[in-house]
Amino acid sequence: MKNILILNQKGGTGKTQISTEIARSLQRTNVASALINLDAQGSILEPFKDNDAEISVIDTAGVLKEKLATYVQNSDILVVPCRSSRQDTQPLFRTLRIIQENRKPDSRLFIVLNCYHARYKSSNDFLHALQKLDVKADILTLPESQLFVQAAALQKSILDYRPKSEPAKAALLMVNAIRNAAGIPNEVI
Repeated sequence: MKNILILNQKGGTGKTQISTEIARSLQRTNVASALINLDAQGSILEPFKDNDAEISVIDTAGVLKEKLATYVQNSDILVVPCRSSRQDTQPLFRTLRIIQENRKPDSRLFIVLNCYHARYKSSNDFLHALQKLDVKADILTLPESQLFVQAAALQKSILDYRPKSEPAKAALLMVNAIRNAAGIPNEVI
């Protein structure tokens, strides 16, 4: 079984949103999977587990510290959502340090800049700073959009809610990059 760990030591970065998008993509394409919620807030309303799961998507809490290194050691794909704010910088660096110290040599790392605004200098500066980090990672972006909030309120993936929208297209690019890292073919919407 492959483990996809969604982590950041800060809350509000989009861990649950991204976990849900990945898990629902796997479900839509009949990949035996599990969505595991380690966040005590219980943001994922419907965690699930197939008995013969090939992939586990693990949503962590922002405050998870003690066992985070162990989860990193046992994961094949690491996804770190972040936002381009001053408050996100230090937790992001702490999270990346834990990953660098504990990750498997063959694991893949994705950093997802959530709520990205291509026309805002601060978003672009943050994106360029991420690209210059001395960390081997794929950098992905998701735009800020109320469609993510509306889909979540209906307990849907944005790909089910508004599949032709620009945010859904960005989500599909992210999901497919992670699926490919797991050795699973692309989802086509």
